[in-house]
Amino acid sequence: MAHMCTALPTELLDAILDLLNTCHQKQLRLVNRFFNRLITPRLFRVLVLASDAPQHGKHTGLRELSLLSHFSCLEFLEHLEQQQQSCPDDCIGQHVRSLKVLRTDLSRHDIYRFMQLLPSVTSFTLHSSVLEKAMPRLSSQHTALLAARSPELIELMTASFLPILGERHDLRHLELTGIVYQPLLNVLSYSILPYMSHLRSLDLGLRMETPELTPEGSPSLDYLHRRCPCLESLVWNVSHNEYCIIDSWKDIKTRGGNADNAIVPWQSVTDLWLTRETFAIVSAEELGQLAAFICIKFPRVRHLSVLFDSSELSANGPGTLTQTLMDPSLGCFRQLEALTLECSMAIGVGQQVFSHFAPAEYGGPSSLTIELFSEEDWFDFLETLTQFPNVTHLCTKGIGCLAANLDGFDSEAPLLKNSLTTIDMEHSWPAHTNYQGHRSALIAIGRLCPSLQHFKFSIEAWDSTIQEPDGVAYDLKKYAEDKIVAGAPCDFANVHVVSLPDFIGLSSLDIVSFSCHTASGMLFIAEVALSSTTAGICLTSLQAWHLHTPSRPEQSRAIRPLGCGTPPELDCIAEWIPRAGASLAATAPRHHFNGALYVVVLKTLPKQLFFDSQYVPCKPKI
Repeated sequence: MAHMCTALPTELLDAILDLLNTCHQKQLRLVNRFFNRLITPRLFRVLVLASDAPQHGKHTGLRELSLLSHFSCLEFLEHLEQQQQSCPDDCIGQHVRSLKVLRTDLSRHDIYRFMQLLPSVTSFTLHSSVLEKAMPRLSSQHTALLAARSPELIELMTASFLPILGERHDLRHLELTGIVYQPLLNVLSYSILPYMSHLRSLDLGLRMETPELTPEGSPSLDYLHRRCPCLESLVWNVSHNEYCIIDSWKDIKTRGGNADNAIVPWQSVTDLWLTRETFAIVSAEELGQLAAFICIKFPRVRHLSVLFDSSELSANGPGTLTQTLMDPSLGCFRQLEALTLECSMAIGVGQQVFSHFAPAEYGGPSSLTIELFSEEDWFDFLETLTQFPNVTHLCTKGIGCLAANLDGFDSEAPLLKNSLTTIDMEHSWPAHTNYQGHRSALIAIGRLCPSLQHFKFSIEAWDSTIQEPDGVAYDLKKYAEDKIVAGAPCDFANVHVVSLPDFIGLSSLDIVSFSCHTASGMLFIAEVALSSTTAGICLTSLQAWHLHTPSRPEQSRAIRPLGCGTPPELDCIAEWIPRAGASLAATAPRHHFNGALYVVVLKTLPKQLFFDSQYVPCKPKI
């Protein structure tokens, strides 16, 4: 067997091994020496020291070896040390490329021992509490000295952390998890970063809101640029004093001077996550200053994420706002591919500002993600299509709402030009009833996106939006509900029905449920045809599945077609209408099904179907 495998090309072997999960690779590694040499570098490529088990079914795209308990971590550490002494050439530590320390109970000395035994690590992720425990206690006087870059205090901190972080000149990625407080941020910035000019990716945990973050003590972008000039991926914050200099830059530019003296471009950064240190943006003009500053400071950025608190943001109107923004001919996003906007309110103003600096003539972003942190905030789907016509992938996150104001929209008029092929609105809900277009989002998506191939949505969130004035969508929903009442031999605790008449030719449909992912239920996908005759709606294909409760909590829910090991009393539902001779009498006893019933009605079935991102096996259409 080993001789046959050695004859295969390396690319083919890699493709075969990519199909195996970590557990199966472990088993294959024990078959013989050939597979041991083949599997070991792949199996130990990423080492994770975690405190919790990974979520079931979570696929990161990268094979990871996770050590969960504190005892197993120290035991593995001792094993590495013994292996290094006895057979250093075969030590598995030489294969580790990425080390992720996600637990808080390991000491600085433990981490140092791991790093000494893993010479090839280029990516390092560490929980911030490990460094906080190792950091000497600072009085308020010391904190002030640190902010003033006291040489004595910086030298003390450098001696504490440099053995872990700074003596690895091949380290390319550094990331901190957990909350990073102001003193620790200053310590790392002033004592460690001067020794890490070789970094290509830096994330010091600033994605989470830091309670003690203040502009006075935080290092500036210019300081970071000088210390880590080769960064390609960056997570950082920017102060108002930094980005408001864009006005001076603009004056120098219009007078024909050297504007690079005001804002030095950072050419190497292509992946950027940026926020203002105090988060709050009080005006649309100020948000425009921030966007213009990012354009000039990071001219080659391709993936941009911006977090801002716009709860107090106000604007006079689209025309007035455009006049106050910098002319995009002076500077704009020319290479932007993916844009993520994270805010609490006024997302419409945020879209308008950033679309101004990402004009369609330069391509504009092909991927747009909108993450909202307020239930009161919402965005209009039609405005998004208008402002970002070249977006092919749209994703919504957070707790905000989605609407589409179709008032005055002529269904016979030419469609809004757009290139959307993928929409992920798993976490989006319809806008509140007092907003225009709160029930029209699904209709607008189906009607205005003829190129849509992949669609993901929450069925509980949108079933209530399909009501009588919606025409065909309401007729299909009512048809499905009537069939369920006529054909079901039992009562259901929860019934969710969504009709998608305009979603034609989907490659994949992912139906998401916010209910318990281990609870039982049933899923129906119906294909119907509309006729102008008295027949009206005709069922052309129907597929049904039972969502089976797993026997163990760590297992995923089994999805089986009705009739394949499912409860017999449910099988007759698979046809909606009882078979001949099996009509249900009014006096017949009815069962009660505690699980939910999910029904989706379309004109054409999707090529692939998923439920809660789990693949659903479909019968071939006859």
